[in-house]
Amino acid sequence: MTSDTSGHRAGRKPQGKPSTLEEAQKRIEELEAAYEKEAKEKEILYCRSEFLKLDLKWANIEAAEVRGEAVDESKGPLKKKHTKITKRGDGRAAQSSPAELCEAQQR
Repeated sequence: MTSDTSGHRAGRKPQGKPSTLEEAQKRIEELEAAYEKEAKEKEILYCRSEFLKLDLKWANIEAAEVRGEAVDESKGPLKKKHTKITKRGDGRAAQSSPAELCEAQQR
C-alpha cells in the first residue's frame, strides 16, 4: 500500500499544469500560436527599424544637398576636411590643415 501512495504529493496540482492529454495538446497549440505571433511582431519591429534607418539616411542626404554640401548617394553627406585654428607668432589666428600642422611641427 505504501508503494501506491509514495509517488503522490499532498495538495493541489499547479494551476497551469494540464491534467489530461487533451489539455496538454491544447496548451501546446496555444503556446505555439503565441510564439508565432511574437515572432511576427519581432520581424515587423525589425523591418520598421531598418526602414527608419534608411529614412534617416535619406533625410541627412537631402539636408546636406539643401546646405550645398557634397553628397555621396551610397554613403551620405561627405564630411568636411578638419581644419585647426592656430595662433601665429604675431598673435593673429590662422587656419591650417592637418598636413600644414605636421610640416610646422617638423620645422
